[in-house]
Amino acid sequence: MKGFIYTFLPVLMFLLSTSCEKIIELKPANLSDKIVINAIVSPDTTVIAAIGEIKSIEYEDFSISDGENFTFETEYITGDTYFRNRGFMVKPSSIQSKVKAKVVLNEKEEYSMWLNTDTLDCRFMSDCRPQAGDKVEILVEVDSAGYESASAVAEIPAPQSIEVVKHEVIYSQNTPVDYQGYKIPDKSGCDSVMRVTLKINDPGNERNYYRLRVAGAGNKNVTELFSSEDVLFYDPDLAYGYGFVIPAYFSNVFNDDSINGKEYTFVVESRKRNEPHARTIIELQSISADLFYYIKSYMKYRIADFDSFDVPIGIYSNVENGWGIFGASSKTQIIIHY
Repeated sequence: MKGFIYTFLPVLMFLLSTSCEKIIELKPANLSDKIVINAIVSPDTTVIAAIGEIKSIEYEDFSISDGENFTFETEYITGDTYFRNRGFMVKPSSIQSKVKAKVVLNEKEEYSMWLNTDTLDCRFMSDCRPQAGDKVEILVEVDSAGYESASAVAEIPAPQSIEVVKHEVIYSQNTPVDYQGYKIPDKSGCDSVMRVTLKINDPGNERNYYRLRVAGAGNKNVTELFSSEDVLFYDPDLAYGYGFVIPAYFSNVFNDDSINGKEYTFVVESRKRNEPHARTIIELQSISADLFYYIKSYMKYRIADFDSFDVPIGIYSNVENGWGIFGASSKTQIIIHY
């Protein structure tokens, strides 16, 4: 037995001394020569899309925003079409003069799209104004070698009802938030909070996807931040908060897995703006499944750098032979004045 040990040890030492590391160089994914389409279509608004080349999400000048910082006024002007700084960034380039794009409504009505030269955000316009229940398809070609035709489809969901059961104004001191040693005050907020009990009637026998937006608004400022302790907004995949305003495990995007076919009540709170004409804006968006998965993937992506052991996060895309998101939404809105 001892002889075996003495014989084995030199062999083991030899194997350890001759082992080596092989460095594998990972090449970035080839994002060039791909069309990107970013748009959210909604009822009674013209179909507008950002169309161009893809810019890598790791581009050094790339600044990400998930749309939650867009004010309601800006959103309405653009018809609820977010396409700047959203996961797949459109890169303005010479191919836009070679783009041929059209929108097909319900597989029969065709509308051409043209580049709006008054803006710098790659915006292509159309005269198509869909309604809830309509199927909208976008088809894009580039008259240049190396580009495959890209397309995407979205069906606009019907808006779902949301009701105010009760609301009250309560005192809550507007204390500055301590973020990484800095005291960050809500400069336009005051010490009053609107507490609202809301009720959703979710249809049964179908899968529904929602995004709830609650904003404190005044004459000048609109702050889209709200809080709620309801399990409806709990997402176990969001183990870290975002910035200093969105807590861990909180998501305003949810599906009806736990409330399918039921009447459901919950409570939200939004801080009053220290301005004239203060009000709380509540908006329940019914969103397409593709838009739901896109937003969820982005929410996970934006906190991925907080966890060294997290797996890479892929941004969801529903564009065939390209990248981006072609989503759909409809909304029901309520305004409560102080």
